[in-house]
Amino acid sequence: MPRHYIAWKQATSDHSIPFPASEFYATAGMPAAAILRSLIATHLPDTPAADVPALIDTIIAAKGVALRAIPPPAPIPTVLAVATAARAAGLRVSVASGGARADVSAALAAAGISNWFAATVCAEDVAHGKPAPDVFLAAAAQMGCPPGARVMGLEDADMGLQALRSAGMTGVDVRRMQGYPLPSKE
Repeated sequence: MPRHYIAWKQATSDHSIPFPASEFYATAGMPAAAILRSLIATHLPDTPAADVPALIDTIIAAKGVALRAIPPPAPIPTVLAVATAARAAGLRVSVASGGARADVSAALAAAGISNWFAATVCAEDVAHGKPAPDVFLAAAAQMGCPPGARVMGLEDADMGLQALRSAGMTGVDVRRMQGYPLPSKE
């Protein structure tokens, strides 16, 4: 999350759009276009409606460039330990992310865990991003979990925890796990 914040801050500041950390973390997991529509409406209210989609595309592209310039983080030991234990117990594990597939794939590859997952569902794979439950429901379906199956999701954002609840799944807030790196206060 911190490297995504750095990339978002750079991309939005290039367009004179403030994006404080508190707002970034409050919207974490939401689709980028939805976040940007809100930021543009708030901070650039005179932007013609016809220009908003192109501006959103430009900022998302700039965020991608900025993100690729930042080295991927090391896996978070506490989260990696839970995934390792689940796999060792024979449980199916998946990734259900509000991020773009390219970013998610790069992070998994850098961590050396790309082949760990029965499913990887990203923002572009679903119609509605978090807080809608779509990514979690799609990941569960790809793993062969029938509706109503007991499914647990690890989440690092409030929007994701809300999406898990909406999906009827158990959410675990990894930010509360010992050793999880919390963001600094801005």
